Amino acid sequence: MLPKEFLSRMERILGNSYPEFLAALSEEANVHGIRRNAEKIEHETLSSALEGHITPLSYYADGFISDIEKIGHHPLHHAGAIYAQDPGAMAPLSALSIKRGWWVADLCAAPGGKSTQIAAAVGDEGFVLSNEISASRVKALVSNIERMGVRNVLVTNTDTKTLSCSYGSVFDLVVADAPCSGEGMFRKYDYAQTEWSEELIPVCAARQKEILDNAAPMVKPGGYLLYSTCTFSVEENEENVDAFLSRHPEFTVLSVPDTLCAVTDDGIAFDGARHPEALKKARRFYPHRSRGEGQFMCLMQKSVEDDRACMPRKPYEAMEALTREETKLAERLFSDTLEAPLEELLPYHILKKHRDMLYLVGKNWSYPTHGAYRCGVAVGTFQKGRIEPHHQYFSALGRFFKRRIDLSLDDPLLGAYLHGETIPTKVVGGYAVVSVCGAPIGGVKCSDGVAKNHYPKGLRTL
Repeated sequence: MLPKEFLSRMERILGNSYPEFLAALSEEANVHGIRRNAEKIEHETLSSALEGHITPLSYYADGFISDIEKIGHHPLHHAGAIYAQDPGAMAPLSALSIKRGWWVADLCAAPGGKSTQIAAAVGDEGFVLSNEISASRVKALVSNIERMGVRNVLVTNTDTKTLSCSYGSVFDLVVADAPCSGEGMFRKYDYAQTEWSEELIPVCAARQKEILDNAAPMVKPGGYLLYSTCTFSVEENEENVDAFLSRHPEFTVLSVPDTLCAVTDDGIAFDGARHPEALKKARRFYPHRSRGEGQFMCLMQKSVEDDRACMPRKPYEAMEALTREETKLAERLFSDTLEAPLEELLPYHILKKHRDMLYLVGKNWSYPTHGAYRCGVAVGTFQKGRIEPHHQYFSALGRFFKRRIDLSLDDPLLGAYLHGETIPTKVVGGYAVVSVCGAPIGGVKCSDGVAKNHYPKGLRTL
């Protein structure tokens, strides 16, 4: 049952449209959304594979509403060709056009929806700092980054103050999708209702204020700050933005595209607001206005002439160079598995190591003083005289492999592979990638007509 205090608050916020909101929240089922991973599957291929089960979103080209139940069990989900994401959660990054090559920081990133969305937009020449302060949630973040085949993300597990002090003003965009009271998730998750209380709202607002203040110095002059929550409370949304603008006059609120305005309401210029016209440019995503759960978003830009900007810090080198012998082992692996030299396929990346793990990382990346959790692509572990490939190597570089076993959605071998079984193959000798509809799922090692399964046990279906 929806909390009475929450309903009273929403009636005050929505006025005449409150009955529609209540009906949507009480009587309609929550919506399932999926996002296409452009790195792994073409738009036409996905549309054909899921024909009749997806409806495109008007405000985000790679977003869809889906009627597929348990989408997490679908082979295209295993392959990272799609990401299960609420339509409302896709909306904030539709507020601006993210450019290839940008540096972007996602400060509250788990489980990874926005980070992987950003990674596809900035491309291999870009850099995504994906941070999650929770030690338990960061594991889910890494798992989704691996599944999606992302190559341009550095995952950190630390607080936003550490990141702000480590980097300075180097990011074209900083995303603060801040932890909140979760009112927008009441229809989707029962626990969101039971955990909510009016006393939680000021606690969340204080935490969001701290995150915003830590985010501000990370934005380079002329860059953008995108603040979002999945709650409806004015205290956590417009009041926080209004106070932030007073503390940081170098930021200005921007309007968003008409396609996003068409499915959202204006922000609320509450009584006593110092920046009422700016607050109206913020957007509120309601379940009675558009199919999806609740979301608030506000896009801000830092002045190009900001004289309070922190200068970029000197990059901190967290990774080690390879020895001559390790370089030879890496070259042997790439020569055997990839269709072209690594430097031709991924000119923006270089090889580094940490302990016994070989990584593929961006040439110009910089690292925080501490808190780095996963850097780029985990290629494999150095073992005696060889490199044992990591699952992420197959997922992130699978489309460049010489040896491929491409399966259709109705191929019984696909189910066998996802169960962890060996499968028959005509592929001769060595590591190969298994894919569905062209999207790499994972790896096998082929020998004598048999493909030995390398799909991680924790990901297998039972």
